[in-house]
Amino acid sequence: MTYSIMGGSGTTLGPVSHVKVMVFSYNALWEGRYFEEQEVAVYFKQDGGEITLLTVKCRCGRGFPRVSH
Repeated sequence: MTYSIMGGSGTTLGPVSHVKVMVFSYNALWEGRYFEEQEVAVYFKQDGGEITLLTVKCRCGRGFPRVSH
């Protein structure tokens, strides 16, 4: 399994599933708590030329791993 963050090629999870993960500065309140960053993971599958969105997960926090490009 490969794992890329911040605009990389994405992760292969299985024969047709992939995930793309990016970390963003957030610096805001969410449900009364302050968070510095958001990590967003987009899970999708690709079949030929079509892309199907499976789900999106978002985590708030700080210190998420990043890969520089």
